[in-house]
Amino acid sequence: MKKSVTALFATVGLALMAPSAHAELEDWYFNWNIGMARNHYASPLEETMNAIADLPGVERTQLAMDMFGFYIPVDDQSIIGFVINSSGDQLADSVYSMQLNTYIYGASYMNFFQAEIGEGVFVRADAGMARGVIIDSENNSSTSDWGFGVLGGVGYGIPISSETRILLGMDYALKKIEGDNYTTLSFTIGGLW
Repeated sequence: MKKSVTALFATVGLALMAPSAHAELEDWYFNWNIGMARNHYASPLEETMNAIADLPGVERTQLAMDMFGFYIPVDDQSIIGFVINSSGDQLADSVYSMQLNTYIYGASYMNFFQAEIGEGVFVRADAGMARGVIIDSENNSSTSDWGFGVLGGVGYGIPISSETRILLGMDYALKKIEGDNYTTLSFTIGGLW
């Protein structure tokens, strides 16, 4: 975990030092982000996950990811589209692992406050269908019923070429699945092409 945090901060530092480039307005955009997450669950799941994580030899890895984000421009500063937002929470020892993933398959909107898409401070809002999946190292899995999820976030975009932007983001997601709340606070880095 320490190596991934160090790599994330090194990447962010390099991105901030890169000279800013003018990004052209595209007909469509593709987005993918990955980063660190802090997941919270309803009782008793929260207590169970924390108790397992505290056992000797158990490592806990929590990640967030935005996958397959496709957007079209609304104007010079805003884009709207579809994205799959996910969070993963894995508990593993040398013999066995289990992972709880939650997803929002939803509509997404980003508004950049600078002169163009992908530059400077932005806000993000997502809403859509939510689902949870538990899988383990023995190929057992269980999938929840569909629920509803929302996400709000802020970030900073850095154009590094006419077609590539680096996005640094902080998001908060709430998923209501089978009557329980699943929340994720995430810090991500990604690309907007």
